[in-house]
Amino acid sequence: MRTKTILGIVAVGTLAMALGSPASATQRAVLGSPDSPFTLEFAGEYRLQSTILTDTPVDAEGTAIDQPYVFDQRLRGRFDMVGRHFRFGTEWDLFSGQMFGPTWGIPGEVDERNRHTRTVFQREGFVPRRAAATFSWPAFTLEMGLISSHWGLGMLVNDGNHDPVFGRNDFGDRVVRIRATGKPLYLQQDHPMRHALNVTAAFDWVIADESARFTERQLALQGIVSVLYADARERQIGVYAVYRHQKELDDDRLTRVVVIDAFGHLPIPVSREGMVLSLAAEGALITGETDRSLSYAARRMMGVVSGGVAGVVGLHAPGDRVRALLRGGLASGDPDPDDGITGDFSFDRNFDVGMVLFDQLSGGVEAATHSQLTDPTRSPPPDGVDALVTEGAFRRAMFVQPVFEYEPIHWLEFKVGVLLATAAVDWTQPYYTYRAGGVPRNHLDTEPEGRFLGAEVDWAVILGGPVRPARAGSVEAAFVAQGGHLFAGSALVGEGPDSIHQWLLTGRIRW
Repeated sequence: MRTKTILGIVAVGTLAMALGSPASATQRAVLGSPDSPFTLEFAGEYRLQSTILTDTPVDAEGTAIDQPYVFDQRLRGRFDMVGRHFRFGTEWDLFSGQMFGPTWGIPGEVDERNRHTRTVFQREGFVPRRAAATFSWPAFTLEMGLISSHWGLGMLVNDGNHDPVFGRNDFGDRVVRIRATGKPLYLQQDHPMRHALNVTAAFDWVIADESARFTERQLALQGIVSVLYADARERQIGVYAVYRHQKELDDDRLTRVVVIDAFGHLPIPVSREGMVLSLAAEGALITGETDRSLSYAARRMMGVVSGGVAGVVGLHAPGDRVRALLRGGLASGDPDPDDGITGDFSFDRNFDVGMVLFDQLSGGVEAATHSQLTDPTRSPPPDGVDALVTEGAFRRAMFVQPVFEYEPIHWLEFKVGVLLATAAVDWTQPYYTYRAGGVPRNHLDTEPEGRFLGAEVDWAVILGGPVRPARAGSVEAAFVAQGGHLFAGSALVGEGPDSIHQWLLTGRIRW
């Protein structure tokens, strides 16, 4: 059985603006004559990556990620047939996963990124992301089928189709959805909100997200109601409400929660020359009950009360060639897993917070801890142990990250950022903490000296752009070199390295 933390279970709740973006947001090939009743659109991306990572211990017994280098690839393709009032589309990830290089040294097969095997020619390397029909009129839209989707900053709902500031993306929430969106002010011709206000109602059957995978007999259904304002000036503000009912069919577990998520984006011109101040924020609150929680206490149902917030302030120079960003976020934590209320909150796995601390170190520690807790020779596993593994999602912590971006010419871009992160509650490893009688212990079986997780320096150099910028539907090629350098904080002290380094080299072609 595979379950993600209950506090991320609303990651599929998506709304009017989350229609499932194409494989490339900027490049699209279009076929069809002006007299044809429909046109055919093709979009896609081929990505080849090499990851180099210094040796990273994930427990006190010598287990390490032990993956000094690895090559992986992904082919994402989308095909759409588009008419005046309809769109039929499908999108797939093909031949995805590790090609060659050592698999990681953590026991088990719990990692959804499949770092324990090579999946390029296996079933796991072929993932359907979209097979849906959309019917649109000026004041009404109806959508039905399998989709992936995105909302706001991608804190809870993330389609895995947006380039992160640093690092990589690999997942995407997928649901079978029936959605109806109306524009109630459309008929008021002179109203300033004409075309801008969207009211949505939807029903989802979850195929795969942070908390449920239908292939592993986790049945999750949810209803959604949302309101979104989005105008031509890129101003956006929206809120949605989701009710989710999830049943674990193999062990009779149940989760019922409600989430409220609000998002806003406001660009503010600050000079006549074109300088813009951009403000964006997203916040979510989750309440309900579950009997799927990481606890040794024998309780049938536990309360759920958790929340998170993310934001970014950006200053964009004229022409957008120079950008200064300040990113930050908070995910609540649960100080006592046995008090009858669970408070852990997880961001979506594709919401990037650095490259090393969460994506590599924390993700590896979670998988290694799962292996310890489920080892029958050690101790009985706690309730909800499968909720522990998140593939490196940001959780139970706070972060701030200033980022500077510079694009001197159209085919060259530089980025550098500094990530500072601290835990919202004591940063503990469940197995060692349980064995120590509840005294906090980290993944190196050492008592943490505070909650500071560390400082991470990230950088990126991007070479490339459209092959023929003047032509519509031109191919875009790019090479991206990135580095992440983590300097461990007091919460991570122990018999491990003081710093962990990762290099990520990516070649990609989009069309």
